[in-house]
Amino acid sequence: MRYAAMRKAQEAKQRRDAERLVRERKVEQALAEFFEHTATVEQIEADTAAKLAKVTAVGEMKTQEASELVAVALRAMLELGETRTAVAELTGWSLAAIRDAVATNDYASDGHNQSAGRHGLVQPQDDDVGEDNDPDGGEAPYWREGGDWST
Repeated sequence: MRYAAMRKAQEAKQRRDAERLVRERKVEQALAEFFEHTATVEQIEADTAAKLAKVTAVGEMKTQEASELVAVALRAMLELGETRTAVAELTGWSLAAIRDAVATNDYASDGHNQSAGRHGLVQPQDDDVGEDNDPDGGEAPYWREGGDWST
């Protein structure tokens, strides 16, 4: 009788151990898939970041080239005798944006200078001022942080 009871206990334990082993293999398989797919995600993210950096660099270069061409066009209008005020009216840009674009070529498509805030003072250009030393017709200006005219 004892022998039959031991045999029955061993069989039950073997079934339980077999079920645990199957479960542990499934957990191991799921864990392996987790690590495999995590590595894939990390590789895709790294590849995407590298591609984004390359595209951004190309975009910045093309933007700089186009900005330089915009400045050439603005200078051409000024050289043809248009005043900065007239160019501002024609383009829809502010006088400060025209001045900054011609001086630095570093501005956003809306005409706002991007470098003045980063680099401090914007230096005046010889043609920034009229006969009375003021592009806008008031008192002689002085320069402020960000390249704004102030009287």
